[in-house]
This record gives sequence, structure tokens and C-alpha cells, in this order.
Amino acid sequence: MMPQVVLSNAPFWVKSCMMAVTALLIVCSAPVNAQEGVSQEMETVAADLRIPELLARESVRGGLVVHAGCGDGRETAALAEIGSDALIVQGLHADRGKVEEARRRLDSLDLNGRVTFRQWDGEHLPYTDNLVNVLFWEGDASAADMDEIMRVLAPRGVAYVHDETGWRRTVKPWPGEIDEWPHHRYNAGNTGASHDTQAGPPAHIQWEAGPRVMRSHEIETGLTNFVTANGRIYYILDEGPIGITDARFPAQWSLVCRDAFNGILLWKRPLPEWGWQAWKEARTNNPHEWLGQRTRPADVDRLMVVDGDTLYVTLGWGKPISAVDGQSGGVLQTYEETRGAVELAVHRGVLLIRGENEGPAIAAIDPDTGETLWRQEASLIADRSMCAAGDSVFFHTREEMVCLDLETGAEQWRTDTEIRPAGVIAHEETVLAIVSDLTLALCAETGEIQWEGPGSGSRGRQPDMFVVDDTVWWGRPDFDARCVRTGDEVREMTLQSV
Repeated sequence: MMPQVVLSNAPFWVKSCMMAVTALLIVCSAPVNAQEGVSQEMETVAADLRIPELLARESVRGGLVVHAGCGDGRETAALAEIGSDALIVQGLHADRGKVEEARRRLDSLDLNGRVTFRQWDGEHLPYTDNLVNVLFWEGDASAADMDEIMRVLAPRGVAYVHDETGWRRTVKPWPGEIDEWPHHRYNAGNTGASHDTQAGPPAHIQWEAGPRVMRSHEIETGLTNFVTANGRIYYILDEGPIGITDARFPAQWSLVCRDAFNGILLWKRPLPEWGWQAWKEARTNNPHEWLGQRTRPADVDRLMVVDGDTLYVTLGWGKPISAVDGQSGGVLQTYEETRGAVELAVHRGVLLIRGENEGPAIAAIDPDTGETLWRQEASLIADRSMCAAGDSVFFHTREEMVCLDLETGAEQWRTDTEIRPAGVIAHEETVLAIVSDLTLALCAETGEIQWEGPGSGSRGRQPDMFVVDDTVWWGRPDFDARCVRTGDEVREMTLQSV
């Protein structure tokens, strides 16, 4: 299914992601000059290559491909025939007669609506910014406005412009202002804040993917886990009937991957062992029983992490962690010893797993070889307490914060905090343990308590606390900002004034 996308010429970037209870929306904030301060990669390709051959060189498995100056549409249709169902192709031509001819030819091909043709003015590409993955320009090369082409290309998108010397291939660089979101709380340290400098108030919708209506907020949501990297968005979604949550209306959970810039569905894997039926095996199916939010495990959102083109995720509740190819959705390998994992993270090339299957423990795994590098057991590991920063891994037991060496797993220090935190955040220099009425800041190197501050007021939920550079922010609706090393208050902010 191709999502609804904005086909305007308004200059906006994809900046901010919004997950609503009714739909998945990607919204755009303030305009930005995408090319300022960055150079485009350009090369000349052999002139005798046909357009389908050029596309095959790119190894594009899915996305939006545009053929400007499509002629009679033969080459355009061939683009879709060499790709998967995730490849959407549109041909453009200024001559309406050529467009009608191409459409008639398309009627005889079984391409399931994956190819369309439209008339354009030959100058302004009829797409919003950062939408197209690959663009081919045939015809008058002098009319090819590279600023206009770069505008519609998604970051890392490719443009081919044909001139008298052959094909000129240009790659749009990834803007340094746009960051990724690879963990549930951004990184292995649970800081909850990225380095993106373009995120801001939404300006318009870039694309939309259903369902538009999901379950009531009083029962389990149909959307869990959400991460993004390398221009792809991954999430787990229940596409089953909504409204009633007993077995008469079974769930239909899937792991979904979409292009982050145009929303095109790249691949989807069914997850039959997910949702409340898997989370609460002992629960009986009583049609008169209201299945509320408490069926959701505390750390279920932390069972998916992406690192480059590899997604690490459990493909069923209680199942082992698998490495999934982000491009195709195929399983690269499965780490059988991680069965029963409840939380995972990737830090400096090491896969960190918190498991409960053979007793509470944290294990470090080489994601390439599957080798277990080390394993540390504990009598209890608090939910949402595993994190990593620098060369250290941290977790909290019933009343102690523990620091391990990332490479060897050797214990570095252990500090009695006398609390059981609702969450732990790791900074290069400071580790924060948070409860509703108290925040403890410990030195990441020695474990010494450096300062105490007010709590998050979250009453057991994930704390609304974020570390930005050397500043920790918390509160709602009034935010305090303190130096993460000293606890000194450096700023106050009221949301109503923003």
C-alpha cells in the first residue's frame, strides 16, 4: 500500500515524527536549505546503459522512482518489472499525448498499480521536498534544474541526468542537521534526546500510513516499538480488528518497515506471538472482562534497536533476538542464547541483552559472530535500568547501582542507593537513578554520589527526564535544567510560554 503523500512544492524537510493513536503520521517542521555547507557526490556513467540497468546498479529494493521525460513509457514500466512490489514508479512528460499513450500501454501490463504517468510543465517537479529515492532525467539536459532535482530527492537519493557525454549520477548527501532514533530512548544511555537540530513545531504532513483509527486509550495500544535509521522507520503494529480485545477479534501484529521520507511500505513480517495473548498467557479469554493496559510488559518497547542497516528485534514474545536485514526484512542470524530477553541495546558495536530466562542477567554479544563476550548475573535487575555510556555498562539491582566494563564485563564499582529506580540514564560522566521524589547522580567512573535532586513525579512510569549535552531536563509542565555533573540549576522553562 502506498501511503498518502504531499505532492506540493512547499520547501519543508522531514524533521519530526508523531505517533498518534489514530494513525502514523510523519510531519515536517521549519524550512531549511538542504544543500548549504554540503557537497554533492557526482560521477559520469557509461552512456550506453539503459534506465533499468542504472536502477539495477543502485540495488534499490523499494521506494519512489521518478522518470522525467518518460517518452512512450516503455522504459518506465521496465523499472517496475525489475523491482519488488515495494517499488513505486511514476513517469512524467510535458506532452499530454505521450502520457495518454503510456497509460494505454500500461493497461496491458500486470503491474498492480505500481506505475503511473502524469503530465507536468517540464520545469517544476510535482513533489514535496525529500520524497523521491531515484530520479531519471531524459530529454533536454540543459533544462535539468539541479536545485529542483535535489529539492525533491530524499537524503541519499540518486539522480541520473542524461546529456551528450552520458549519464551524470548525483547523490544527495544526508544533512548533518538530521539525526536518527535507533533506540527506544534514542541511545544505549537512555538520554531521550537526539542531536537533531531541525526538529521543531510541525508545519505539514509529509505522508500518512493507516490505520487512522486504533483502540481506545483505556485498553492496549496497537502500536509498540518505534526506531529509525538510514532513512527507514521500523515499528510493530496490530492491524487486527479494533474495538474488542478478546479472541473473537484476534490481533494481527506485524513488524513493519517504511521509507522514512515517503512512507512507502518496504517490507512487513507477521508477528503472531505478540500482543496481550502472548504477554499474559495465563489470562483467560472472557468476553465480559475488560483487558486494560496492565497486560503490557514494562520493557516491551526496548526489544527493538537498529544499528545502520541491521535491525535487532525479537520476532515473538519470549523468542530469541534476531538480526534482520533492514533493506529486505530477511533474518541474517538468530542469537538462540538470548531467548527470553526483555531489553536490548547496541553500544560501540556490542549487543547488550538483559534477560530473565535463566535468572536475571546481562550479556554482551558480538553481533557479527554471535559469540557471547561475557555474562553477569544478579539477584534482581530493575526494569529500565540497563544502559551504557563510554566504556561502561550500568544496571540497578534492588538497592544498588552496578557498573561493568563494556569489554570484559568485570565489575568496576557497586553503590548502595537505597532506592529502586523507575529508570536509569547514563552520561559519559554521570549516571542518573530516578524515582518519583528523588534523583541521584553518581559519578560514572567511581560510583560516588555527586548530587541529589527532585524526582520525576512519574510514579513508576518511564521518567520524563532528558539529557541534552551536559544538561539534564525534567519536570512537567515546568522544566528545570541542571548541570549533569554538579546538579546546579542553569535554566527554568514553562511549557505554556514556549
